[in-house]
Amino acid sequence: MNRYHKRGYVYNNQHKANIVKPKRERKTLELTDYLFAINSSEEVKEGIEECLVEGSKINAIKILKTYMEENEELPTHHSLRGCKDAIDFYALRYTLTKKIKWCRDMIEVYCNANGYGKMKNYKKVKSKKDARYMWHYTDWEFVDDQYGFMVNDKKSVHMPAKQVLKDINDIHKKYKLPRYNKKGEYI
Repeated sequence: MNRYHKRGYVYNNQHKANIVKPKRERKTLELTDYLFAINSSEEVKEGIEECLVEGSKINAIKILKTYMEENEELPTHHSLRGCKDAIDFYALRYTLTKKIKWCRDMIEVYCNANGYGKMKNYKKVKSKKDARYMWHYTDWEFVDDQYGFMVNDKKSVHMPAKQVLKDINDIHKKYKLPRYNKKGEYI
């Protein structure tokens, strides 16, 4: 019960004036718009990558936000949250690209040390007529293809699937390099 009314007051729309206010549509930018802004200027991209290497996402967000405010060609209705989400996505992509490249280089070092004949295959396809292998897809080719997908994606939105990341982790475990001490002896 309301203290001004003796009986229970039920609110309904009869007491509201039927005023139709035009809805103000706020355009929100999508993640691809922010990523396009990062990739449109090489100077901004290098600045953001430098901040991410140093571990400062806040400075990377500031760089992106000021660039979007100063550039007249980009949309003006950006938000701080959108910039943060774009930097988080870009940071994840950047670290994944570095790790995939490092895994590819690690396979090359392993094969140079032990011989390319000891490289394992990611996939094999057998012939139906006889038991011979017709096609080999080596681990290095698989990792190199994934690295190529990450680097050559012009929109910067490609992310490997979970299964692909698990496969890359398994490949990393296969080619784990031996650890050596300072004297060069195997530990």
